[in-house]
Amino acid sequence: MRSRTDLGRRARLALTALAVLVLAAAFVRLPWGGVLAALSSVRPLWIVMSLVIGAGGIALRALRLRTVLGPETGFKSVWASAILGYFTSLVVPFGGGEATKALALSRAAGLPLARAASAVGLDRLFDLGTLAVLAAAALVLHAAPAMRSGPLMLVCAVFALGMLSASLSVLRKDAIGRWLEALPFPGGGKAKLISAYGHWHEQALRLKRPGIWPALGALQAAVLVSDTSAAWCGLHALPSTAGLGPAAALQLNLFVMLAFALPLLPGSLGTLQAAYAMALAPFGVSTAISIAIGLIGQAAHTVLVGALGLAVLARLPAGLRRAPSRGQSES
Repeated sequence: MRSRTDLGRRARLALTALAVLVLAAAFVRLPWGGVLAALSSVRPLWIVMSLVIGAGGIALRALRLRTVLGPETGFKSVWASAILGYFTSLVVPFGGGEATKALALSRAAGLPLARAASAVGLDRLFDLGTLAVLAAAALVLHAAPAMRSGPLMLVCAVFALGMLSASLSVLRKDAIGRWLEALPFPGGGKAKLISAYGHWHEQALRLKRPGIWPALGALQAAVLVSDTSAAWCGLHALPSTAGLGPAAALQLNLFVMLAFALPLLPGSLGTLQAAYAMALAPFGVSTAISIAIGLIGQAAHTVLVGALGLAVLARLPAGLRRAPSRGQSES
């Protein structure tokens, strides 16, 4: 089991090293004169508006996670756990933020870690599902005719496959249980995996509560509107992109979501700027302007999440400070 863990750690380090090399190669080729010239004309009021809307989006996502968990879980604990997850993602790539969110939620709400992780995973599916829908809409509506459709088709296929797998994991419990029993896992790894799947299935069945799907649908729609509005305000932070309309903001939201779903470096550094460039190129925005607006977006996200994260760390609830009990941590 330890060898597999070491192998996964080495793979993550190799991917991070490759991402750093690619980022360094791109860094020296960027038109920094144009980037700095664009940044000199930044309009701070629009950045502040984007930050306010972004904070509202975080609150909406926390409310969505609480809805997935059930009304017995307090919103304050869920919100603090979500903030700690976003805060961790600023420095830890490859899903470190999601792991922190699950651990903090387990301690704050007194849940087994496997169930907290299952709730976080189920909640994350709503963002991934929205990502697939937006990618499909961009293909069908030809919102970006100058952009190759291959990457968007791949996004649709990958996330549609993920949603299908998640659905099957809920609907075919007995078949998946037998498959897990047949896996050649050494030691107690198989028992932990089966137990974790049991928590996932139990949490998923909670989504059958009366009235939960209209509530989750409304929350997800509000999240989409909030994210797109924040992107629209961010575009207005530079005069050269202020004339872009909702279609550009919606496409930018799509690519930003994809960048945060693929955190190769802390804070999605590099991938976020590439997302801005790919999203805005079909609208006639130059690389220098795209990089500038991407740097502004990343700085705004870092300031918002950093400030909220430090505030939560300074006033952690008692449930987040204490170590998890044996019943909470068992998987």
